[in-house]
Amino acid sequence: MDHGFWPVFTVDLYLNQTGDYDFLFEKQPYFKDRMILRGERFDDKFDPDSDPKELTESGNVYQGTVLEHLLTEVVTQFFDCGIHGNMRLRGADWNDALDMASAKGESVAFTAAYAGALTMLSSMIRNCGRDEITVFEELIELICADEYDDPAAKRRLLIEYEESVATSITGSMMVMDAEKLASHLDLMAEHIKKHIRENEMVTDGEGSRWFNGYYDNDAQRVEGTINGAVRMMLTSQVFTVMFGTADDEAVRDVIRACDKYLYAPSLGGYRLNTDFHEVKMNMGRAFGFAYGEKENGAVFCHMAVMYAFALYNRGFAKEGYKVFNNLFTQSMSEDGRMYPGIPEYFNGTGRGMYPYLTGAASWAVLLVLTKMFGVSSVNGRLKLDPALLACQFDENCSASVTAYRKGRPFVLTYVNPGKLDAGSYKIVSITAGGKELVPEEGGFIPEEAFEGTDPEIICELG
Repeated sequence: MDHGFWPVFTVDLYLNQTGDYDFLFEKQPYFKDRMILRGERFDDKFDPDSDPKELTESGNVYQGTVLEHLLTEVVTQFFDCGIHGNMRLRGADWNDALDMASAKGESVAFTAAYAGALTMLSSMIRNCGRDEITVFEELIELICADEYDDPAAKRRLLIEYEESVATSITGSMMVMDAEKLASHLDLMAEHIKKHIRENEMVTDGEGSRWFNGYYDNDAQRVEGTINGAVRMMLTSQVFTVMFGTADDEAVRDVIRACDKYLYAPSLGGYRLNTDFHEVKMNMGRAFGFAYGEKENGAVFCHMAVMYAFALYNRGFAKEGYKVFNNLFTQSMSEDGRMYPGIPEYFNGTGRGMYPYLTGAASWAVLLVLTKMFGVSSVNGRLKLDPALLACQFDENCSASVTAYRKGRPFVLTYVNPGKLDAGSYKIVSITAGGKELVPEEGGFIPEEAFEGTDPEIICELG
């Protein structure tokens, strides 16, 4: 059920890197096979020897914009909720091993992630430079449905939509005001956040608070104090923090709870979950692994790096660095037994297992470059917003990274003569090619900084 989230996150990154909003309006066909109603039924009219593309009622291949594809993925997911009002877990979310709660399971964690996706989509629409957005009729009707509070009503709306497009679509198009469409998406996002804040915060009875992230196949809450024991999962905290469901006070509570129940410094940092002390067959095969192995309580690097990213994203640089530095230290230690790189996870003895995992590695690069060094782009314009700690600068009080701008490498060096921590400094001067530059409003870097054969940018912090 998480698959509709990642394309939005990736396209948002691409648009900010390039400013290429025309990409959103390139047209592509929709894949079509026998499976309909989100995999719960089969289309008996589908010819397996036909071209696997969605057709209109007149038999023509239908093509929709990239933006329309993204809207379809996310809006349909918004209405696919369980009895508690969170999105259905179905066969799993990011955690493939939560695969045995397809009937009544819910993923609060990725419901929070989709709130982030809805906000990204509304931002894309506002920044794309168009006053009107054209979308196929059936989807517009679903977008404009305003039944958010009743889970059963939301499910009925989704089923009506699914049945209307199960075999083919009409091909009729509707034009919607861009701002009105963006506002609808914002309302959906805010509904999710409010629902989770009011219904999914759990405690240990001793002052610690965190977010419940799941319901099992018996529709029972998975996290909190259950049968006298604390149950907590890291994924549940990551996406509530990353995309703003947790306010700053809740973020601090989550950090304290993670430190109390998930932190295992000798094993590389933060475990994926506490010990549930059962083979939880109504949740997933994860709980069939020995505790400390794989998705059952290991220090799972992929999610740990995302936790660090989430903390940096919310301005908690010191806490985020602690998460990442634990992974680095464990990878370099004798107990880690690692080649250079980042493993999938550290097991119950602290050994790195599976020497290279692309998810953890790509998030590590994204974290270091865009959050620690603060090299990011907004609508195609480079912005520098470093969050390096004093301990990350060398003996010359400098820290450097090589990045790319429009396909060309450049070296960025921060100089921190006062040895200040993130949050205590700002960029006071920028030099490129021996020439001092004035940052544009908002911290954006003038394009002239990248002139010359080997661009180097030096920023003094103070």
